[in-house]
Order: sequence, then C-alpha cells, then structure tokens
Amino acid sequence: MCSTDGRSYGMCICGAAGSGGSGGSDAGGGGGPTEAQTEKNDALLDMEVVDVRDAGDAGDGGDTAATLNGPCSALGTLNCNGHAQQVRLICNGTKWIPNGTCSGARLCDTAPGPNQGSCSDPVAVCVGRTPGDLVCDGTKQVTCGPDLVTASSFQCPKACSQGACVASYQCWGRDVVAGGSPGSIDDFEDGDLALLSNDGRTGRWWMATGPGCTVTPSPFLPLAPVAAGGKNTSSHAVNVKVTGCTSYSPSLNAGFNTYIDTTGTPDSDGGFPEYTCAYDVSKYDGVYFWAVGDGEQIMIGLPMRTTIPASVGGDGSCESEPGPGCWDHYLTTADLTATWTQYSFTWADLLQLGWGKAVPWDAKLVTGISFTIAQAAAGPVDIWIDNVGFYKGSPPAGP
Repeated sequence: MCSTDGRSYGMCICGAAGSGGSGGSDAGGGGGPTEAQTEKNDALLDMEVVDVRDAGDAGDGGDTAATLNGPCSALGTLNCNGHAQQVRLICNGTKWIPNGTCSGARLCDTAPGPNQGSCSDPVAVCVGRTPGDLVCDGTKQVTCGPDLVTASSFQCPKACSQGACVASYQCWGRDVVAGGSPGSIDDFEDGDLALLSNDGRTGRWWMATGPGCTVTPSPFLPLAPVAAGGKNTSSHAVNVKVTGCTSYSPSLNAGFNTYIDTTGTPDSDGGFPEYTCAYDVSKYDGVYFWAVGDGEQIMIGLPMRTTIPASVGGDGSCESEPGPGCWDHYLTTADLTATWTQYSFTWADLLQLGWGKAVPWDAKLVTGISFTIAQAAAGPVDIWIDNVGFYKGSPPAGP
C-alpha cells in the first residue's frame, strides 16, 4: 500500500525499487561510480573486492565464455555456454559439448582459473540482475560481474540509492534518541494533524491513497468521535472513510522525526521536500492505540530507515534488488470491533511479510508509524483511531 507520490509508510505491493544482500568479488566486473555520482573526497573512497566463489570442479580454459558446438582444441577444457548461464561445457578436442547444468540458482563461472566451468552461487545482491548492473548493498555501490557470481563493491561516502552513490544523505546527523517519556504520540484533542511535541518528536499525520480511492473527510482533520459503545469520551479522533479503491489500500501515516529541506526545490503545491529520519524508540517497549470499526483488519507498521527509500529519508539499502524491496515494514495486525477498544503490541510482536528486503528489527532506526486498511479494496470502510502512544511496561488504562 504505497501512495502515488511515493511517500506511503503502508505496505507497497505495486512495485518499488528492491533490496540488497551481501557483496561479492570481481572477476572482470566494473569499477566505481563516476565523479558525478559521488563527492570528490578521496579520503573516503574505499574499493573493496571480496571473493564469494565457492570451490567447484576445476578445469583449464580460455579467457572468455564458450558457445555450445563452437570450435575448441584443448581436450577436457571446461567453460560455460555464455555469461551468467547455467549450462556447463567441456571440450572434446574439436568442439564444446554439454557437461551438465548448474542446479537451483547456481550459475556457471567463466573466469579463467581453477573455478572456470564450475557452478557457483550468485552474489545475493546480483540475483535477477544483468552483468554490469550497478546496485546498492547498504551504503555500498556494487557492480555485478560478468556471470553474477562475482562483484566489485565501492563504499559510497554517504549513501547509495538506486545503484548510485548520492552526494548527501538527507538525514545525515539528524537522528533523534527518545528518552522514554512522555509516551503520547497524539491524542488529537488539538484538532490538527501535528504530533504532540513529546520526547523530541516532530511530524504530522497524512493519508496515502491508491488508484480510485476516495477518502473522507476532506480536508483530512481530526473530528469529534462517534460515541460507539460509549468508551471514548475524548473530544477529537481521526476518522477514515474509504470507498472505490481498486488495488492497494490507503494508510494513515506519521513520521516521528521529520526534516523539511527548505533549501530544496518546492513541489507543484509550493511545499518543500520532507524526509522522515530515524527516531530511536528503544527506551519504549511498544505502542498502544484506541480504535473502533466494523470488523475491519488493519495493519500497524513501523517503518525503519532500512525499509524506506532514500527519496523519503531511508539509507537506500532496500533499493538494491529487483522488485518491491522497500516498504516491507515490521508490522502486526488488529481486528477492529464496533466498540472503542485499546490495542497494544510490543516490538517482539512485529514481523516482516517477506516480499521485500529482509532486514533485522532495530528499534533505533524507526522512522514513523502507519495504519493500513487491509480490506479497503473490497468495499467501503469507516474506522476511527485515537490516543496513539508509546508505553513502557504496560499501556495506560482509559481511553
């Protein structure tokens, strides 16, 4: 569930830049980025080449990949039927003939030496890529080798995004460490979308919607809550009514540590670029909130710097693989009832769904929170959310 402007914290299943893995070694894979892709700071440039090829059956061979039924003369020489392929070849003295196929995802290695013609595991970050592709592995720029079983890596001075070193990581030096109190994120009693300025938090709520979705009320502001079940006596809560969604679902989002770059280029609405930087929540044990609905299931996600792209404040590490690597946040679910109910979860309750970049949970890298309406594409939805906060030990009693 990602927005059309790319700023959703909800789960994105509509395709996004992918995720990374471990680096590999260079056997003819390219060099580092151009000067336009990185700062001219030679002290920070560190070329690292790591060999990830495993030992296989050895052989002698030429300098390049061979071609099935192509001519050869050295009897018993091993090679591969092209680059980044699985068919192994052996020379019978006159031509290249089949010599088996690499199993699973393993690929044939054409690099001259003892591994030529043997099978090796591809470099994780290069799986599904093309030889010579530039991808990111965390803050490293990786060049996939000719057979994808090797790679060269270049340590970017600051960050890597979509295969290129970026000159500046927008959230560099802007992380905030929470002290552990007060825990209230927002009670909506002030009637605006800004978070309460508790424990160093700076941010606001926004809605991210998908194709065809109509979200009301508009403008989106906290309203006097429906007294469903009589359990919520507060004066304001967030109401989200959704109709007409045709694919992914909308989400209610907030960043805990928002940086607005007033030096950037304003968008068509006159607003400046916003980035959600890391907010260390390790002093807290979990999150609580109150909600009411009609049997809807919502997904509550905590995006991290490692699960959002660099364009919105991430470190770029989820953009390394083909496919939707970003937006696979750690999350849990809640089934709403027709009466106001308090829901809570701990960090141990969260998990990734697994369709994006797999990253370890790290409470120090959290950037915000999202409430995604799972069934919005199936029909009209009407939910209320109120009194969102962090807690230590046990969540507070009362609405």
